[in-house]
Amino acid sequence: MILTRFTCFAGVLAASAALSWAAHGAVVSGSFSGVTDDVRAAADLTALGGLDWVIWDDPDGADGYTDPAPIYNEKAGGGAIGGLSSSLLGEPGTPPSGLVRSSFPTAHTFAYTDGTAPASEADSGTRGVTIRGQADGINDPATNFAFTVTAQSLAEHTLTLFGTLRRSGVQITSTLNAVNNVDVINPVANANEEWVYTLSFTPDAIGDQLTVVITGSGVTLAGEEGSFFNGFRVGAAAVSVVPEPGALVLLGLGALAVLPRRRRVC
Repeated sequence: MILTRFTCFAGVLAASAALSWAAHGAVVSGSFSGVTDDVRAAADLTALGGLDWVIWDDPDGADGYTDPAPIYNEKAGGGAIGGLSSSLLGEPGTPPSGLVRSSFPTAHTFAYTDGTAPASEADSGTRGVTIRGQADGINDPATNFAFTVTAQSLAEHTLTLFGTLRRSGVQITSTLNAVNNVDVINPVANANEEWVYTLSFTPDAIGDQLTVVITGSGVTLAGEEGSFFNGFRVGAAAVSVVPEPGALVLLGLGALAVLPRRRRVC
C-alpha cells in the first residue's frame, strides 16, 4: 500500500513537471558581466558547457576565413552550437581591415578536459576571430558574427560568450521564435577590453534554434573625424541546461524509490 501511494505521488509530480515545461513560452534575457583589461582566471569550458562548447580560431593562423569560420576545438560529442558565420567570410581579410585571425592580445584563457583534439588544455588565450577596420562605414549592421544554438530540452539554457573590444563597442541581438533580446556594450576608447556575456533562454520545443548576432560599433576619438573602429573579437562560447525544480524533486524521489525498505521488527 505504501509503495502504491508513493508511486502515485511520484506520477502526479511527474505530470505536474511535464505541464510546467509545456506551459512556458519562449523566453530570452542576457547581460554583460562587465568590461575589463585585467587578466582573468581561465574559464572552465567543461563546467560551463555541459551541453556544448566551442573555441573559434584558425589552427593554421591564416587570415581570410572560409564559411564557416574555423573551429580550434569543441566539446567531444557536442552539437548544440552551430558554425560561426560572418558577412566578411570568404573575403581576403588583409590586415588591418576585414575578418582576420585574433590579432591583438587578450586576457581571456580557457581550460577544458573533454575536447576533441587536444582532449584537454589550458589555452594561452590567443584564440579568436576578429573583425577589424580603420575607417567609417565598418559599423554596417551587416558586418557581424552570427551563430545558432539548438535547444536540447524544454528547460532553461544558459549561454556564455567570450570576446574582446579594441576601441569599439558591441551589440548582441538574440532571437528565439520571434522573441528578441538586445544588449549593448557602449564603445570604449581603450584597447583590448575583455567582455563576458551570459544569456538565458527557454525554448517552446526541443530543437528550437536561438540565433545570436554580434555587431560592432565605433568610438569617436579626440582629434579624429567620424567614428573610429579598431575591431572586436569572439573567442569561445559554452551552453548548458539549468535543471528545473520539478526535475530535481523527481530525481530525489527516484533515489528514495530504489532504497531497500526496512522491515519493522516487533
